[in-house]
Amino acid sequence: MLSIERIVTRRHYTAILAHRVAREVWRSSQQAVGPRDELYKEVWSVPMWTLAKKYGISDVGLAKVCRKLTIPLLGRAYWARKRAGQKVSQDPLPDIKEKDKQEIERTMRDEVLETRKYPEIVFKSNNISLSRAGEGRYRARVIGDLNLHGVTQKNVWINGEVTVTGEGMRAKGEFSIKQTDYKIKAVSVAGGTLKIKNELKCSFDILARSVR
Repeated sequence: MLSIERIVTRRHYTAILAHRVAREVWRSSQQAVGPRDELYKEVWSVPMWTLAKKYGISDVGLAKVCRKLTIPLLGRAYWARKRAGQKVSQDPLPDIKEKDKQEIERTMRDEVLETRKYPEIVFKSNNISLSRAGEGRYRARVIGDLNLHGVTQKNVWINGEVTVTGEGMRAKGEFSIKQTDYKIKAVSVAGGTLKIKNELKCSFDILARSVR
């Protein structure tokens, strides 16, 4: 039987979590979900002239913003048909334009993460605890210091579950970080209409096999 004490080491978790944080930060830069999704939902739930007042612009101006973000607009008869109780369909939200994705990647690399100035993300675990959850299953808690963008946040908690078999181990879990905690400025692209979310949800699912 593979020893859990031999598998769950600080070195293993330090390497794994540092890699996962870096990957999840970069992944968030390419998704840029947030206000675009919210605006799409509002456009299809509130008349354009009413929604425009919320943002302090004209309905024509709001329509231009929607076209820039490739948010599908409603036809003229949509609200009339909906009020009449007729069946109406909703166009799906398309993916972000390729040029906007490239702008997001450049912004994240050069202005947000500043990878030339801060090329490394480091996690150092200070405490690892395990409790049995069942046959071959353990609940794991890792507490450590995360250095990102030149800022170190202490006592970062990461919870996960470890499953051990005669062949190896599987560890999975999730945690969240806020970019503002690491003095990473909030940025927007596409003329200020696309914003990168502050909170990053990071998850990991790792499979390790024993070496005999």
